[in-house]
Amino acid sequence: MDSSSNDIGDSARKSSSTGTAEMNISDSARNSSGTGEMNIDDALTSQFTVTLKPSHLGARQKQYLNVPPVFQNAHGYDGRSEVVLRMRGEKWTVTLKHNIRAGGKTRASLRYGWHQFCVDNRLGVGDVCFFRALRGDGVGDDHALKVEVRKRDGSFID
Repeated sequence: MDSSSNDIGDSARKSSSTGTAEMNISDSARNSSGTGEMNIDDALTSQFTVTLKPSHLGARQKQYLNVPPVFQNAHGYDGRSEVVLRMRGEKWTVTLKHNIRAGGKTRASLRYGWHQFCVDNRLGVGDVCFFRALRGDGVGDDHALKVEVRKRDGSFID
């Protein structure tokens, strides 16, 4: 595990236990080199956090996770068809589904492949997922997200 992931976990572990998760990026994590993580000062565009609800984990064909609009726009999700989730040294390719919302704006959701990610990692309602953008590796058009999870019992999966 690289030092930046420790910084992420430490910051997340120190966040309040009020039911909402906050992710604070330390200066060392933000400025680390060689980790593949985005070197973006604006935390809103380099990461997002979601507390899982039943809609994220329902019947296989109905599972989805909406990507926050600020993150979606910063990473060009309107033009992407899939994203790669990375956790525990493994990766899952997940299809992005695009829905047109009021006002003609598009909303991207993690859809096909999301179910398998949840099953493989034994995710449940109340678990908190921390998503962080990774730099492209120059191979293909994949966009990768590093995922860390704080389980309801307070333990971490990264």
